[in-house]
Order: sequence, then structure tokens, then C-alpha cells
Amino acid sequence: MVDIEALRMARRRAADTEAKLRQAIEERRSAARTAAAGVTAEVAFARGQTFRTVAVLDLGRGGLRFATETPPAAGQEIRVVLRLPDTRVLRLWGAVRHVAAPRATGNADERWQIGVLFLACDADRLRVLDEALAAPEAAAP
Repeated sequence: MVDIEALRMARRRAADTEAKLRQAIEERRSAARTAAAGVTAEVAFARGQTFRTVAVLDLGRGGLRFATETPPAAGQEIRVVLRLPDTRVLRLWGAVRHVAAPRATGNADERWQIGVLFLACDADRLRVLDEALAAPEAAAP
């Protein structure tokens, strides 16, 4: 049996995500990204999917870029768990903004590079993220 309310909620979430993506596309990246020394990430591309560890390439207050063998679709909502060098953990929602095929970025890496925009990141999470980005480990090569 089809759960009509669940379908309505899913449509609302999709519409909200689409609106946020359109707004983000119209704006340029508002925060610089830096190397993410000491930061690890786990992502899940769909509800109920097991989290997988990915290689964080860079990180900023607005999003991150990571490498993975299996890419999500552009526009897809994903769950992100960031483990920061100071042992804090951030759980965030994001939307895939950019998907670059292996070698399309000009390097020999065999993994896909994925750009993610953080969605609905509250003030507390932004503060923790800002503190992590300002830490000496974040500036390390």
C-alpha cells in the first residue's frame, strides 16, 4: 500500500532541496575551501544506506569536496559525518553540486571527485566547523 503522506513529505524535501540548489547555483561559493588535514568523512548517498568512508580533498564552511569510487548523482541529497581532528563529530546534510569523472580533473586519480553544498547548517555546526578550519591542523599540507 502506498503511504500518501510519506510521498508528500518526500516531494516537499525534493522541492526544498531543488530550491536550495537553485539559490546556490546563482551564488558563487561564499567561503573558501582549504585542505582538510586530519578530517575524515563518511557519507551515505541514500536513506538507509550504510555510511562509507571517503577521502576529503578540501573543506569549507559551505561544503566539501571528496573522492570516491562510486559517484552519487548531481543534485542528490546526501548525509555527511565529519570527524574533526579535535575528536568532535559533525552530522550534516548536503546536496551534490558537482561530479567529476576520474581523470577529468587532470590528475591520475582513479576516483570520482564530488563537490557537496551543505544544507541547513545551523549556527552551532558552523561555529564548530569554523573552529576546525582555523585550527593549525587545517592549514597543514
